[in-house]
Amino acid sequence: MGTGLRLENRRSGRRKAGTPGLEETVILRDDEEVAVLVEGDPLRYALELPPEDLKDLLRAFAPVLERRADIRQTLQTIVDFKEEESSARAP
Repeated sequence: MGTGLRLENRRSGRRKAGTPGLEETVILRDDEEVAVLVEGDPLRYALELPPEDLKDLLRAFAPVLERRADIRQTLQTIVDFKEEESSARAP
């Protein structure tokens, strides 16, 4: 059963005159924004990691992430997305 997770890439509307907006990756669960990762956000790099590495990060930084529930939730959502994506590709 799917979790209704998906990623969308877009350009932000926030820009200076004559320049394109920043690229954003939007994480949606059931069409509701969970997170918006703008160009340069270190959490965007998490999108390139396999779920096992992300889980290791969550465990290793658990004390810090207790104080930053927003980051913990974003990382967990990326793990969920990656696992769903992997299971969808499995025969």
